[in-house]
Parts: sequence; structure tokens; C-alpha cells
Amino acid sequence: MTVRYAVLPALLFAACAAVARAQEAPPASLGGAVEAGMPGPATPEANAIVGASALGECFRRAPAYPPAALRAEMSGRSLVSFIIGPDGRPGSPRLHRSSGYALLDEAALRHLEGCLASFSYNESEVLPSALFILPLSWRIE
Repeated sequence: MTVRYAVLPALLFAACAAVARAQEAPPASLGGAVEAGMPGPATPEANAIVGASALGECFRRAPAYPPAALRAEMSGRSLVSFIIGPDGRPGSPRLHRSSGYALLDEAALRHLEGCLASFSYNESEVLPSALFILPLSWRIE
């Protein structure tokens, strides 16, 4: 059994923003309503800036495939989201759309939370305020 899983490069966040705009409803984790003052979906320019940052570098590293998910031959695509606030600091990690497997979704969310926690805020590298969506594809071939 060959394991193949990928985190789409952060430089492809533009595709993620298109996913966010194409969805007919806000993510369930936001309670079905967009909160007042919440940034809108990222623009291609914002995606490029974040993709080139230290945060984007972290996203390009693949998360560990959960051993139990490997044994059960689970595969799918988790979409996780986060917000970069007006101050340029990232936060609010959430599961945006499930892969269909809690183990994979939890691993995707842990990876996102780890990247956000390891991000060192630098006033010279202010990130644009927006909602970003990161797809993580889990495949076993």
C-alpha cells in the first residue's frame, strides 16, 4: 500500500478563495451566520502574500497521516479555515468542510493550529485581513 497525501501549496490559496466564494452557505462552524466585522474571502493578492510568508511555508509541510486512518484506509479532503485579523495576526482555526472522517479532520485541524501557533508575528510582515481556506487531501493508493 502506497500512502499519498498532500497539503496543497499555500501559493494556491487563490483556488481556496474561489472555493469559499462558490459555496452556497457559510461553514457550519460559524453558526450559519457571518459574524459582524468578519473579513471576507481572501483575494488572489492576499493569497499570494500569505503563501509567500512563514505561515505559507508551514502549510506546505504535510501533516502526519493518522495511523488509525491508514489502517482503516481512510481518504478524503478536509477544508480548514482561519482568519487573519485587521492587526495581521492569524487565528480562529476551524473545520470548514469535513472529509467525512473525524480522524482526518482532526489531523487537518491540528496541523492548522500548529502552523498558527508557530507563526511569529513580525510587524514588518503584516498579513492581509481575510478568511483563508486551506484544503488538505488525504489519499492512500
